[in-house]
Amino acid sequence: MISPELTICIPTYKNFQQLEWCLHSLVRHTEYPFKIILVNNDPTPHSKETVEALAKQTDYALIEVLHPKENLQWMKAINLGFKHCDTQYFCMMNDDVVFPPESRVFWRRLTRHFKLKEVGAVGPCSNFVAGNQNLFNLARPEMFETSMLIGFCSVVRSDVFRKIGGLDEGLIGGDDLDLSIRIRNEGYTLICDKSAYLHHIGQQTGRRVHANFWDSDSHQEQSNNQLIKKHGFLKWNEIIENPWWVYGSKESTDVDNWELSKNETEQEWYNSYLEKFPEDAKGLNLGCGDQETPEFIYGLDLSRKGESSSGGQKFAEATPDTTANASDLPVSEKSVDVIMVPHLLEHIVDPLNALEEWKRVLKDDGMILMTMPNHDYLPTMLIDYTHVHAYTPKSATKLLELNGFEVVEVVKNISSNFAIAAKKGA
Repeated sequence: MISPELTICIPTYKNFQQLEWCLHSLVRHTEYPFKIILVNNDPTPHSKETVEALAKQTDYALIEVLHPKENLQWMKAINLGFKHCDTQYFCMMNDDVVFPPESRVFWRRLTRHFKLKEVGAVGPCSNFVAGNQNLFNLARPEMFETSMLIGFCSVVRSDVFRKIGGLDEGLIGGDDLDLSIRIRNEGYTLICDKSAYLHHIGQQTGRRVHANFWDSDSHQEQSNNQLIKKHGFLKWNEIIENPWWVYGSKESTDVDNWELSKNETEQEWYNSYLEKFPEDAKGLNLGCGDQETPEFIYGLDLSRKGESSSGGQKFAEATPDTTANASDLPVSEKSVDVIMVPHLLEHIVDPLNALEEWKRVLKDDGMILMTMPNHDYLPTMLIDYTHVHAYTPKSATKLLELNGFEVVEVVKNISSNFAIAAKKGA
């Protein structure tokens, strides 16, 4: 069995139906080497038996149930669970969350960000969550740095959580705001990844136990006053305003073989090369989709808009100049100045044959421009069933060089993708 990398701590208090949904969806719908720690905050025999039975029903080996002698509530329960954590990452999670089907890469999407050593904690988006993580904040990009992560599901580096002393058990509320401030005070960043979605029912235990006080104006005022007293007005105010920043826009403290984004979109990267070609140049865009390109770029795709294809809706907006197979081009030898290959190579069964074909139609000084998902950053074979190969900047560079291309630039991080530019060799 693979050793777990993540400990998921779930405090629960007489919330049996939703705990059942949470556990079963977690085990059935997600894949990752994790272990689960349930902290049963109700010491009665009935709760003990019920929670143990729910844990057993999952048929999951790496699940442990803790039964404190009293209701520890949230902060103390999380800190108790962390004492049983021996993994690299630690997740504090509510029991009123449900993982939708096809959430198998949920944990991979969150933990991938820890490749950047300045990232201290990561959270998903949800239907019921305050601030930047809300699903309906449609103006937010897919992933970004934020000033605050909400505690319904937060993944933290275990060494960081240990360093700051866990959750502050003296707070009446706002523990997630407090934790966000303390993590950032240590120089770490907080990341929201909206490609990871978790359904949250919301306010189930708090409303049931604390009735109308929970999340009321009085509750919020007391929590805010505690945070202001502890951290000062400016720190608290930044949390309340909840700003966010473009992912990777701040200088990295330790890139460790990982380059931060240039804050450049893929289109901008392509344009930075295409604008250097003369007006009479000739180019191809293989698998063009609906990508905008200069007039000298001729678009090819497997299908036109409205036509069926193996990609279904993925190609519904494709607007090629003609349809063709990228590995068998209806183009003369040495007639093309530049070939664009946006997110295509990972879909081609025989990449060697494709590269030979592209080399055939390129002029001797021709250039190839490629973008694709970065397998160093995310398990790319899992995110699209039509992916038949996985590539990293290093493996793609080697593949091109072994097939007679001279690599002139590699941009390792444009969102979760990378870009590579190469010239046709002699």
